[in-house]
Amino acid sequence: MKEEENSIDPNVSTEPAVEEYVVRRRKKKRGVRQANLDALPQVDKVHELKGKKRFCDTCGEKLEIIGKHLAHREINCKSMEFYCENSYVQTGKCQHCVNPMNGNDKLIQAMAPAPFAVHSYFSASVVAEILYSKYVLALPLNR
Repeated sequence: MKEEENSIDPNVSTEPAVEEYVVRRRKKKRGVRQANLDALPQVDKVHELKGKKRFCDTCGEKLEIIGKHLAHREINCKSMEFYCENSYVQTGKCQHCVNPMNGNDKLIQAMAPAPFAVHSYFSASVVAEILYSKYVLALPLNR
C-alpha cells in the first residue's frame, strides 16, 4: 500500500494551472486626425516672401511667385473658440538663373514659424488654455 502512495501518476499534475492571456494591440484608424481638423472652421495663413527673400541671391532679380504648399496644420484657440489654422509657404522662382543645359531652376521658399510641438496639432494657445483651466480654475482634465 505504501508503494501505491509513493508512486506518482504521470497523468495527474501537481502544479497549479496557469492561464495565458494574449494582448493584441489594435491598429490606429487612418485619417482620424485629418477628420478632426477638417471638422473645425478653417483659417488659411500664407507666409510670404518678404524683404531680401523677394530677390535672387545670385543675380539680384525679382523672383516670380510660382505657388504655395501646406507647411503644417494646427488647432488654435481664441477666447474658447477653436479653429484650424493652415500655414502655407510661398515659393518663388528666379527667371534669370535658369540653366538651359540641365534645366535647373533656382527656387526660394519663405520661412514658416515652427509648430509648438513636433507632430502635434495643438498650438501654444490651446495648451495655455488647458493649463489655465487645470491649474488656475482647478477643473479636471476630462472636461
